[in-house]
Amino acid sequence: LEYQKGIFSITTLQIKQANNNCKIEIAKPSGKFKPEMHQYALQVHTNSKPAQVLINGSIMTTGWRYDEPSKTVIIQAMTDNLLSSGIELRW
Repeated sequence: LEYQKGIFSITTLQIKQANNNCKIEIAKPSGKFKPEMHQYALQVHTNSKPAQVLINGSIMTTGWRYDEPSKTVIIQAMTDNLLSSGIELRW
C-alpha cells in the first residue's frame, strides 16, 4: 500500500463563522499523493437549514441537503486538488 511507503496527502480544513454565515476553507492537499480530483463529504451541525450553500462562490443547486432530525447540513462536493476550495453556508 502506497501510504506505507510515505505516499499520502494531508488536507487542512479551516472553519470560520461570521455574520450568521459559516465558511469552510479546504486547503490544497500537500504531500506526495496528488489525485487530480477529490470528493468531500461534509456534515455540519446547525440549528436551522441554510438558505444557500456555495462552493467557490457559486450557488450549489445540488449536492447538499438538510437533515431536520439530526439538524445537519450534508454536503458532497468534487473539487480540483490543484487549488484550495471554499464552501459557505448562508442563512
